[in-house]
Amino acid sequence: MNTLASKDVSDIHQQLGREGLSDLLQAAVADALISQTTSVTKPAKSDETPAEADEAEVLTDNAGFVSDIGPEVAPFPVDLLPGAAGAIAREVMRSAMVPSTLAGMNVLGILSASVGAGLVVASGGGRVTGANLFVMPVAASGSGKGQSFGEIARPLLNLERQAVEEWQEGIRRNALAEKKLAEARLHRLSLKAKDGLSAEDRTNVMSEMHSVQALLDEADKNLREPVWCTEQATKEAVEQLVEQGSREALASLSAEARGAVDTLMGRYRDSTDEGIFLAGYSGDPVRIHRRHSRAILLRKPCITLLWLLQPDKLRSMLESSAMSESGLLPRFLIADTHAQPEEEPEVRDPISEDARDAWADLIEALCRSFHENQEDPAIVQPELAAKEALREYFNEIVRRRQPGGDLSDVAIYAARWGENAWRLALVLHAATHGSRAAEVPLLLATAQNAILLMRWFADAQLCLLASGREEQSMKRLLQLQQVLAHCPDRSRSLRELGRRNGFSVTEIRQLLAKYPKAFVIETLHTGTSGRPSHLARLG
Repeated sequence: MNTLASKDVSDIHQQLGREGLSDLLQAAVADALISQTTSVTKPAKSDETPAEADEAEVLTDNAGFVSDIGPEVAPFPVDLLPGAAGAIAREVMRSAMVPSTLAGMNVLGILSASVGAGLVVASGGGRVTGANLFVMPVAASGSGKGQSFGEIARPLLNLERQAVEEWQEGIRRNALAEKKLAEARLHRLSLKAKDGLSAEDRTNVMSEMHSVQALLDEADKNLREPVWCTEQATKEAVEQLVEQGSREALASLSAEARGAVDTLMGRYRDSTDEGIFLAGYSGDPVRIHRRHSRAILLRKPCITLLWLLQPDKLRSMLESSAMSESGLLPRFLIADTHAQPEEEPEVRDPISEDARDAWADLIEALCRSFHENQEDPAIVQPELAAKEALREYFNEIVRRRQPGGDLSDVAIYAARWGENAWRLALVLHAATHGSRAAEVPLLLATAQNAILLMRWFADAQLCLLASGREEQSMKRLLQLQQVLAHCPDRSRSLRELGRRNGFSVTEIRQLLAKYPKAFVIETLHTGTSGRPSHLARLG
């Protein structure tokens, strides 16, 4: 019995790697087919196939495969980051000696977090799309990711610290005083209510008590510390922090996201905890009721994630079907940064003060204008040409996700590319115009840059999924071979393979193009004016 027949393809892939598995498959095809077909008795005129062949499993969405970690894609297109955003990325690359992917993804994550829930774009059909992104740069420990993250995140974290200090010195003290006054007033009203009151007096006391209770509620609200960011929190804590945040916005930022991912994947429970993150990405309302605690009602939560992750932890996420099937992992912009430890030079130039100051000014402008603005979110209107470009990109991906398309096996991932292109467009727009972002239409050039950036992220994501996609196609090829091996003449029409076995014509032709020695497609002409018949036949 050969290796392919005796083991699961996944096990072989783990042992031999991508190239080894491919070579083994090609070498074993002929031998495997002979051994399968010699034991099959050929019926005289029957085209029946055993039930197990008819019911060959049709595998669809690629739910959890991982590369070695993956081949390198083109360098991150830093030039697509406008103004101060591009400048700080280039300075961090030079000073921290990190790849463009690591610096660029950190910049996108911090820009997204700085906008919060205060700016949206009209993305068509009455919909609005936020600027919140889920960003996951993958880098090993000791490769400079901490320094890169720290330099880029510093302005946002400093502003949050200032907000907390201002709250402690002013708002909190006032709120404590207001609460004591309101409680005293409520106590006096309660005593008064014990006396015999006329109906009119009772109504007046009740009305006044309602007003005082509203003051108490407002004081309690002002006693909550401002929260813009967190690093690691349980699901329950995240829900509370979102409720506490400005306009229900929260950024989870971590230069070492192993703990955050462990918590997400069920460290403290038997199930994964992705529900609040899914709602926070899309802005879906959330109602949480628990025993012994008050209800939490979130109208439109807005969560940004910037998680720098080690390769082994990404493997765990990709191997978890829940992370993909829930739709959480496909929402991330993921890329392997291929960051490596660098030798320390004799002289390391610091980051330019001009670039650092310009970046800090941009982050402050976005935070003041949008993150902390308590009015309704400002809506950016795109130019017609920009809207059309993003629509065309969305529709292109829809076509490629269709059965038989080149993205059909990773459709659950590709389904988010169009939406993320809109989000990237809004982030680039905010980075370009700062505090004036709500006053300026989203231009065609910005939309085109966002599409280019999304294409880069799509390539990076596909690289991470590459070996899994190859493993998937190998499994499908083996299933097709098994079906054909039990057919008369070891062949079956493409039409019947689709109707009875779940193999579309497009998929069969794609398998043949990838593995040309595995089988052949023959065209049979009937000699009449009817259509020719196409058969798949084992060699």
